Amino acid sequence: MRNFSVGVIVAVAAIAVGAAVYTRTGFAPVAADQPPGALEEFILGGALDPSIDRHAPHTPFPLDVNDANLIQGMKLYQMNCAICHGGVDKKPSPMGLSLFPAAPQFLARHRALDDPGWFTFYEVKHGIRRTGMAPWGKLFADDDIWKMTMFLENTENLPPAVQQEIKQSYPSAGE
Repeated sequence: MRNFSVGVIVAVAAIAVGAAVYTRTGFAPVAADQPPGALEEFILGGALDPSIDRHAPHTPFPLDVNDANLIQGMKLYQMNCAICHGGVDKKPSPMGLSLFPAAPQFLARHRALDDPGWFTFYEVKHGIRRTGMAPWGKLFADDDIWKMTMFLENTENLPPAVQQEIKQSYPSAGE
């Protein structure tokens, strides 16, 4: 049993040393316009959802879903998020698509978000490492982040007043 334990310790140490040599000698690619290697995909590929599920408070929307909040959320989204995630005209963003990984094109998908509001709120507030997603919580109040989240969650069922505001404020969105 002792030999087995020593073998496990030696194997773990060898893997750690190998990983350090691989990353510290410049062999690990870091260019954002290149796809990640298999090892990076394996280690980080499935980390996002479980991490947010563990760290984000599972909070229901603290604001009422109403025309005013949806319109404010739409405007905040259009001014701050559309450059990467596509605008209310539902066209994909060339800038967002050039990121690696590419920024999700929420409105171009023609469907609402799959994630619950608390999940999206956490992503927006805290950002996502090793992507282009910045932590917006230092720039926006929580209520504003909730309004953007609310808008994204309701894009399929926007009330007529919100649809009218989009057409008036962003005429290209009606094309």
